[in-house]
Formats: sequence, structure tokens, C-alpha cells
Amino acid sequence: IYDEWISPFPNPPVKNADRSTYLSLSTGMLAVFDNNLTLGTYFFHVNSPDVGRPWNSKLPTRAVVHASYTFLKGDRHMLQVFGLASKQQNNFSAQVALNALFHRHFLFGAGYRVNDNLIVNGGFHHRNFNVLLSYDVSVSHYASNALGSWELGTSFSLFRPTRDVVVPFERM
Repeated sequence: IYDEWISPFPNPPVKNADRSTYLSLSTGMLAVFDNNLTLGTYFFHVNSPDVGRPWNSKLPTRAVVHASYTFLKGDRHMLQVFGLASKQQNNFSAQVALNALFHRHFLFGAGYRVNDNLIVNGGFHHRNFNVLLSYDVSVSHYASNALGSWELGTSFSLFRPTRDVVVPFERM
């Protein structure tokens, strides 16, 4: 027992733990070149907020960079190559994907997250609305569920882009 704390941990909690903050500041930049090449970088938790209770626990900054190139085939079909890298402390992940849009509405894609999983997805796109169904299979030897899992996602944009684009598929 440490003052008014009862702790199963070998070190006592920090006394001023009530100063925790849940405000996490992030920033980023997205650049589009010639309507086909997109480059972006983002930094999450730049203020390293203390989100721990009852002891201090700083949330480390996470850096993400990504790039995509879109090949247009007429005005009804698109093919996109996508890559992403993410680093937080000693953890690094990278992902590559190939996405396609057929007849302006039907989305199909496949991706690979390095040493983690294979992803296939399909969906529907109309103006500012998307619905996407994906399935991933783990290739990691750490996975407890090697059978994979399903994921359903939807998105709605308040402002319609100047032209329809294939939305890069990223799983957090």
C-alpha cells in the first residue's frame, strides 16, 4: 500500500496521475500531382499525451507516409498502385496494394501487409458513398487466427471530389 493507493505493481503509481489528458494532436499533408500521383505524410499524437491512469503513460508519436499512382483507362475504369509505411517507436509496418474501379462503381483490390496478412476486397462506389467488404488471411507466425477475418466498411464524403478517385485501402 502506497499512501491511498493499493497497487499490485512493484513500483508505486505516480502521485499526480490525475493530470492525464486525452487530447491527441495530429498533423499531415497530402499532395496531388497531375491528378494521378498522390503523396502524403501524417504524424499522430505529436503532443505525446499522457493517457494513463493511475500511472503515467505517454502515447508515442506515430509517423505514416504513403504514395499512390492512378492509371486511368478511359473515363470508366481506374487502376491504382498504393504503398504505405508506418513507424511508432520500434514498431514498423509496410503495405502495398493494387486497387481497381470498373464501370465507375465496382471496387476490387488486393494487398499485402509485410509479415502480417494478405487482403482481398470488393465493394461499391457511387458519388460520395463507398461500401467495402474485405477478407484478410494472416501470414504471420504470431497469429492465433490463421483462418482470417471479414471486415465491412462504409464511408460517406460530405464534399464530392472534383473527379471520382479510387480510395486507398488501409487498415489500422
